[in-house]
Amino acid sequence: MERIILGNNIISEKSVNQTTAGKYVVEVLGKTNKSEIKKEIEKRFKVKVIKVNSLNYSGKKRIFRRIPGQSKLQRRMLITLGAGQKIRDFEFDTKEKAKTDKTISKKNPVKTLEKPKN
Repeated sequence: MERIILGNNIISEKSVNQTTAGKYVVEVLGKTNKSEIKKEIEKRFKVKVIKVNSLNYSGKKRIFRRIPGQSKLQRRMLITLGAGQKIRDFEFDTKEKAKTDKTISKKNPVKTLEKPKN
């Protein structure tokens, strides 16, 4: 039985900008190491992985109904690919997004409030 080690693609402004440089940020499930992630990415997406960096985020301390606890810890991997290689499942078309943002803003312009004149 094959275990699942890759989670979701992390979508943030920084990670989207890094995709143009061939770097992708992926959430990782469980206690997997860099070599397992490298093998899984190369096998699943048929690309050459140059480097894998790990990012560990500890969970925040929370109090719920006077019971102390902790939110889930997150483990992410920053994957660097060889020159000219891309993972199509993780690509974002920023030009297409800009076009849709412009059409939305033309249909629904933002109304600004004017200051009353004294």
